[in-house]
Amino acid sequence: MQMKRLTNKLLIFLSTFVTIEALAQGKPSVEGNVDNLSIKEYTITLREEMINKAGKEVKGITINGGIPRSTFEFTEVNMRLSI
Repeated sequence: MQMKRLTNKLLIFLSTFVTIEALAQGKPSVEGNVDNLSIKEYTITLREEMINKAGKEVKGITINGGIPRSTFEFTEVNMRLSI
């Protein structure tokens, strides 16, 4: 039950990025990339896999193939996120 709640919270959290990306694609930027900054692109892969938790194999969600989760730091003006 706890894993299901965690999964739901994770999906809700990640769906906000998808929503933001969809909204951003609808309107072109007024300013654009005026400083010609490079764009960093991040791809996050979520998979349900068997993981070892305290010596027992259980179903879990891996992010980019690992547990614990990866830590990402973003600068708002130069990122693209693909899930």
